This record gives sequence, C-alpha cells and structure tokens, in this order.
Amino acid sequence: MVSDCGAIVDVNQGHKKTADITHSAALALEAGTDLSCSIWTPGFNTLADAVHQGLVSEDLVTQAAERLYTARFQLGLFDPQGSSPLDNIHISADLQNQDREVSRKAAQESIVLLKNTGILPMNVVPGHIAVVGPTADLLPSILGNYVGTPVRPVTPLDGMLQQFKSTPILYAQGSTLAAGVGVPVPRTAFGLSQGLKTEFFATGDWTGRPVATLTQPEVQADWENALPVNQLATHNYSVRWTGSITAPAPGHYVFSVEPGTASPTLQRRAIALSWTARWSARQPARGARPLCNGQLQGRPGASPTAPPVMDFPRLPPSRWTSRTPRLTISALNTPTAATRRRRRHPEVGSAGPGQLDEAVARAKEADVVVAFVACRRSWKARRCASRSTASTAATGRA
Repeated sequence: MVSDCGAIVDVNQGHKKTADITHSAALALEAGTDLSCSIWTPGFNTLADAVHQGLVSEDLVTQAAERLYTARFQLGLFDPQGSSPLDNIHISADLQNQDREVSRKAAQESIVLLKNTGILPMNVVPGHIAVVGPTADLLPSILGNYVGTPVRPVTPLDGMLQQFKSTPILYAQGSTLAAGVGVPVPRTAFGLSQGLKTEFFATGDWTGRPVATLTQPEVQADWENALPVNQLATHNYSVRWTGSITAPAPGHYVFSVEPGTASPTLQRRAIALSWTARWSARQPARGARPLCNGQLQGRPGASPTAPPVMDFPRLPPSRWTSRTPRLTISALNTPTAATRRRRRHPEVGSAGPGQLDEAVARAKEADVVVAFVACRRSWKARRCASRSTASTAATGRA
C-alpha cells in the first residue's frame, strides 16, 4: 500500500490530526501504509524516530519492508543483470498496437454517461459540430497526474477531428479555467490550417540544422520522460516554435511561456521568448526576453537520496495590443512547455468578449455543440486544470 504523494505530511499540516510528522508517519504505518510517496517531502523519513519514541513497533516496520522487498525479489531486481527473463524485454516491446488497443478499450469502458435525453447516440452525422470549452484542447486535463509520458496524446478536440473527418469541426476555447489561471493559447490563434513551425535541434543551443521540422497546432507538450521526435537520439536537445498569433478581438493581452518542474535529465534547461508586432503600418515593434535558466535545488525535508528538482524563475510576460504579433519561442530541453494567454481586462478567469463571442458564433453555426468544461473555483484552479475530466453535452442548434 502506497500513500498519495505528500499525503502523510498533510495529516499534521493540513488535517491537524497529529502534532508532527513523526506521529503522522506512525499513524500511517499502523493504518497499513507500506510505502510513503514523499521523496521531496517528509514522510517515512522519521520512522526510526517513531520507533525509538515508542510510537510504533519495529515489527510493523519490518512487515512493511518485507512486503515491499518481496515484490522486488519477484521482479528479479536483485538478480545478476541479464539472468531474469524480465531483463530481456526490449523497449521496442512497448507502445505496440495491441497495447494501444487495450488502452483504448479501457478508456472506452471507463466512461460514465450521467444523463442522456435521447440525443445519443447520434445516428445521423450532423452537418457542423461546434467543440467549445477550455478543456477541449487542454493537455493536463487528459493526463491528470501519476501517469507516464504519452507519446501521442489525443485531446478531445483531436479525437473529434479524427472521428468526424468529413464533418466541419468548429472550435472555440470560450473561456479560461478560473480567476488567476492562464490557459494555453488556442490553436485558432495560430490559424487552424497554419499552426507553428516547430524545429528540433540535436544540440543544446539551437545550433546546426534541425533534425526534424514539423507543423504543430499549438505550444503544449509533455516530454518529461520521452524524446519529442524519433530523429532525436540525445536528451541534449533544443526546440524552437515560430509563427503568428491572431487575437480574437482587440484588447490588452499578456503572453507567457510556462515550463514544467521536473527531475532533470541534464544540468541545464532554459527557455526564451521573443516577438515582433506591427502596431500600425508605420510603427513596427519588437521585444525579447532574456534566456531563462532553470535552477537545480533540493526540497526542505526531502529524503537524503531524493534527486533535486529544477525550477524556472517565471519568465517575464510579454504584453501587446497588436492583432497579429510574430512569435518565436525557444526551449532548451524543457520537459513541458505551454504558451499561456492572459487578458488584463476583464479579470482573468472570466471569458473575455472575444473568447465568449467566438464560442457563441461557433455554436450558432453548428448543428451539434459538444462542450468540455471544468471546475472554476479559483483556490483549486491549478489542481482543477491538472485533474479535471471533460464533460460533454450534445444539443440542437444554439
């Protein structure tokens, strides 16, 4: 039995059930927890003190250790390298078509339809489908957490585009998630048929010729445990996105690039943002942000064997009022990246006039509207963004 990550320290810090982490660890062990997911926060690091203080018996510590190491012995982790048949399973055995089919079947069977007023299933393919909502094309909302790195993630919008190839799909983000939380710049801002030129370099400083050049609909990626393209044979790589943004309506916009925090593969990761915009025919404007380097650091109370994590200072946002700025984003081996748009007026978290009007317009053009929504409580906004599940609703013409 393994705890939720950081949950044991929450017994005393959040729930105030115990006086300190030592008592929390003892309580968790007595409840049957064998393993604490807490390499970056205190968890079972204090079990020895708990035993010495008589808060928990050494027999329970031994019981938990035996359960954990039994599994390790069964997996052959203590056998000589190559002597276990599990050692001979090549990485190419992963991601086979049969594995993907099993994953697809599990996903299909996990869906719960809360209410059906007779619209589903759609026996007749509609003329136009509007897909609206902030989680329709939000990578964290389909990943959740405690997951591996998907090689080819499919957002709800991508799935709709694949499923209804002969039906026009009208997409609009519609709103942000919650007050104070930015959302990825939607692919409509980069042009649905245009996208961003994405170059991958097998060097850590964007030098040399790119080993792969793709067109991607947006900047939204998770490459923490996987290389972004097959042409890269090294984790010492860099990426550059180039394209133009068209805002849905005139207004004051704030754009930022948010890299992820993760255990680093390399000692250096960095990210930079530059832009050019023509405010009018006579007034070109340019701006650039300096390279933002990630910093390796440990966590207070972490296990002595816990690897350090890399944090990025927040990259100063870019602000402009132009309708079509030219954007260049450069990332050096960043595990995750996303461009996020925030509108100063009205308050972030509510749909701006351009976003909302765009969604209403798409709905009016469609025969069926599929809406993907999530919670909007601001104090839980970031957790909602990473754990929300998309809900769908099919309606008649709006």
